[in-house]
This record gives sequence, structure tokens and C-alpha cells, in this order.
Amino acid sequence: MKKITWLQGIAVPAVLTLSLGGALIAVAPANAAPADLTVVTTNVTTGRVLTITGTATPGDNIELLTPTGGFAVPRSVVPASGDYSFTYTIPASVMSPANYTVQQLVGLNDDGSAVVPVTIPAPAPVFAVTTPTNGATETSRTVTFSGTGTEGEPVNILNAAGTRIVQADPDAQGNWTGTYTFADTDDVTQNLTANEPNVGAGGAPQAFTITLPAVAPSNALTLTSPADGSTTASRTVTFTGTAPEGSIVSVTDSNGVVTKTDGSITGTTYSIPVTFADDAPVAETVTVSSQSGGRGADNTITRSFNLPAAAPVSDNTLTLATPTEGSTTATRTVTFTGTAPEGSIVSVTAADGTVTRTDGSITGTTYSIPVTFADDAPVAETVTVSSFAGGRGADNTVTRSFNLPAAVTAPVPTIATPVITSPKTGAKITGDQVTFTGTGTPGANIVVAVVPTADVKAAAIQRLAAPAAATPAATPADPAAPIVVNAKGVWSVTVALTPNDYTAEAASFLLAADGTPVVDANGDPVVAGPSNDVEFTLAAAVTTAATGPTTPIATATAASASADGSSLAFTGSNPAPAVGFAGILLALGGAFAFIARRRRRGMSN
Repeated sequence: MKKITWLQGIAVPAVLTLSLGGALIAVAPANAAPADLTVVTTNVTTGRVLTITGTATPGDNIELLTPTGGFAVPRSVVPASGDYSFTYTIPASVMSPANYTVQQLVGLNDDGSAVVPVTIPAPAPVFAVTTPTNGATETSRTVTFSGTGTEGEPVNILNAAGTRIVQADPDAQGNWTGTYTFADTDDVTQNLTANEPNVGAGGAPQAFTITLPAVAPSNALTLTSPADGSTTASRTVTFTGTAPEGSIVSVTDSNGVVTKTDGSITGTTYSIPVTFADDAPVAETVTVSSQSGGRGADNTITRSFNLPAAAPVSDNTLTLATPTEGSTTATRTVTFTGTAPEGSIVSVTAADGTVTRTDGSITGTTYSIPVTFADDAPVAETVTVSSFAGGRGADNTVTRSFNLPAAVTAPVPTIATPVITSPKTGAKITGDQVTFTGTGTPGANIVVAVVPTADVKAAAIQRLAAPAAATPAATPADPAAPIVVNAKGVWSVTVALTPNDYTAEAASFLLAADGTPVVDANGDPVVAGPSNDVEFTLAAAVTTAATGPTTPIATATAASASADGSSLAFTGSNPAPAVGFAGILLALGGAFAFIARRRRRGMSN
């Protein structure tokens, strides 16, 4: 190319720069890059190393300028191939994005330039442990470690023995965290090491030391609530915490007076409610102590807290302490407690105005009124507690809303149909007593019906002739002894009968503790049966010399006549009233009716 002097450069549209004391003086705006100046590749590594390649005029000078116009790469001569390459480490002070300039010169004269925009990657986070700091004292033996590192490269925390206790992967921002719980047997002073081995020298091990809290001894006393410096919600303060099992925990006021002692620690927890008088100061300091094994106090905790100011109480003021507003009671029997004028009458009234309970014997100024809500009462309840004194109307009232627990309905038990195992059908028995044995559900009661077979057949024929006519159930006689299935599922009863052909059946039912039949959700007795029917013959025994009177358990003479003239020998359970047995037999359709109905089906076939 033709060379010109710097004076000539003033008159022509070319760029001339002089290096005067390190400064660059622009004589004219830079020309566009000539056709032979190109930028082929640009690359910046995570280490901020910039590489630029391209082509330029062989023999020309070429240099790389910084965004501020300084030299990034000093000028050099373009080789004969026309290819050039720059490698430059971008200083940390240069922020992204930045524009670098490839400058081509003929001697000292500008021969074109190209601006190269560069996006600089953020510097990789430096591996470090930020928490806990070296020498830190921890408040818990569960320690959270955190710091910075290279994304995806694991960070390890090792104990003094070299065992890894934490491994964490830094996220895209280079942050990592991990948690470890030191055992109670671990030393209080822990010498630890952190490393990030896959990032080279930057991840070299870093040693640090932390101090763990000492482990509380087995007989330690703790006080969870109230917290130190807190203000309680009411003047009844519940002190809670842990203590050695079986120990005695006491709460002592600042005057040394034991205000409350809990001597029945269950497990290792205690809960001691203490009510402070209205004239007790707002600022309170108490000492909680535990004692076990007849020794003095194992240890003590002093705690300061504040009570709410006592509300002024007039002579006729009613208060309601429990249940609290919006609370859920433990059971459907709710005890209403509070204070009222001495000698007054306190009533609890339901939302519909029904007085559910009245306490007319207020001792002092406190009352306690238990009210049991029915199973069908709604869970959400609102009641009004009122006090009356001196023949006046309600001095004042307190309305309170709370929740009952959902009613729990016990499942209705089921019982198996009993089976008569003895005598067998066709048995021929001699004597004046018959022993029936069988199986059933343990604990269930058994009712046995013994009917002359002729009556059963007559009833069956009558039902075939007039099936629409209902044969009334035989009325059982008053039972002589209860029949209860034993734990092995076996029952037995002996009945006194006169010689005849008989048919017997059994049914099973349940009795409640008060002797009444257990009923299902529809109010019907829970019964099972009838059993298999057993037809047998009883013949009179050969008369011999008397050996003494025999007392039968149940006699046929106890049978009562039914409406159609039939009779029924019956034995069952003493505790049930006669109406209960009648209800059970009605639920089964009547023992006599069962047998007759079965006979009718047999005859119709």
C-alpha cells in the first residue's frame, strides 16, 4: 500500500495515530475494516481467556485494543499466510458485555479495524465454607454447613477421623448446603475439613473447628414453657418440660413458697398448671425443681415472665374459664368452670334456650358444672352460662362457642346361628329330663324352644290350609337359668319334660350390661337363628325305689299356652325381662312359628 505522512493524513479520510507518552491520539475517525481484515472466531473461557482469530493484509501490523482504547495485545506483523490470532486474559475489573477492537495498520497508519463484542462469563465461585465459621459455637448438635463451590462438583465435609459426614452439590449459583447431626457421644470440640476435590487447587482442603453444645445429663430438667421474658395469655400458667421419669417436679415462687407440685411424672414429661391470684404482681420469677430417689433437687431452672393484668372483678361478675373460645373438648362430657358470686346459681343453657345443667351449690366463688352432650348433638356448640343471685334475674352471662369431638358409634356385634348338637334327631330318651348342648358365639345368650311334635305338625297343616293366617308366637315361660355360650363356644341346658315326641330349636341373642337386649341401628334386637330343629322322643323311665328328689333346671309345666292352644317349654337368660324375650322371639318370628314354618315347607315339598 502507499504510505503517507501524518501531515498528509490530515487532508485525507484516513486514520493516523501517534504513540505519544502512551496516549493514543486519533487524527480522524477509524475507517471500516478493509476487505482483507476479518474476524473468524471469538471465544471466551470460564477463566476469562479471550481468543480471537481472523485474516488481515500480510505484512501489515495488527493489534488488539481494550474497550477503553488501551493495548490488550501489542501490535505484531501479519504473517504471509494472512492469518492472525490473539490470546488475552480479561481482567476481573472488566464487566460483560465489552467491545474489543482488532486494529490493522500500515506502519503507523490505520488500515482498518473491526469491533469484536465479547460476552464475559461470570467468574466461577470460589470454594469456601461460609457457615459455620471457624471457631463457631453451635447451639444444637444438628449443624447446617453451607458455602460456595463449582456447580455440579461435590463438596465434602470430613470429621477428624477422615470420615465423610456431609456431601453437597453446588447449584447453578455455586451455593451448597448440608446438615449433619452429631451423636451425643461425639466430642464437644469438632475438628473438621472441607474440600472440593474435582476442581483442582481451588478445592484444596480447608480445616475449621466448631464447638458443639454439651449433652444434657440423663437426670436433666428442662422448662419449655413459659418462655423467659414472655407474657402469658392468662393468670393460669402451665409449666411444661421434661424431667427424670418418676421424679417430683415443683414450682416455687420468688418467696420460696411451693405453688404446685406434680408427683406423677408419666414418662419424662410434666405439665403443671398454676393459677396466680388477681393480686399477684404482673412480673413473676419462679423456680422449677426436680427431685427423684429421695434426694434433694437434682437441678433447678429459674424463669421470669409476665402475667396479664388482673381484670377488675365486681361482686356479681361471672367468669367462664373452660372450655375456652373455639377450643375442641376431649370428650362429649364438658366441664364448665369459672367464678361467680358466692351463693349464686349458675346455669348452662343450650343455643335453643334449654337449660342443660344448673349448679345451685356454689362453694366460695368457683363453680364446676359437667354437662354430657348426646351422641346426636352437633359438633359445633354455643352455650350461655348465667349466674343468678338474691332472687334477681341473670346478673350477667357469658356466651361461649366450642367444638365437641365427633361421636363414636360402636359397631353392632354379629353373632352366629347356634347349632343343637345333642340330642340328635331321632333320639329316644328315657327319663323326665333332657339335656340340650350346642355351639354358638362365645358370650351370646341362647333361647331354646321345645314343642310337642304333634303341635308342630298341626300348626304346619293349619298354615298350609290358611297360609295368610298368622300363628301368634308362643309366649315363653319365665326362664329358670341363663344359657350363655362359654369361651369355647359351647352351651348346655337341662329341661324337665313329660313323656312325648318333641321338636326343639335354638336362637341366639345378646344382652347389654343392664340386662336389656342389644339392638342394631334400626332398634331391632341382634339375634341369630333359628338353629337346626331336633325331633326326639322322651319315654318315661322304669319306676324304681326313690333315691331323693330331683330339681330340674327348667320344667315343661312352665310353658304357657299360645293363642292356638300350643304350649312351649322355654329356657333362656334370667337378667332379661319377659318383654325382652318377647321382643327377641318376635324378631325371630317366634320359636313355635319357626318350627311350624319349617314343617310347612317340608310338607309342601
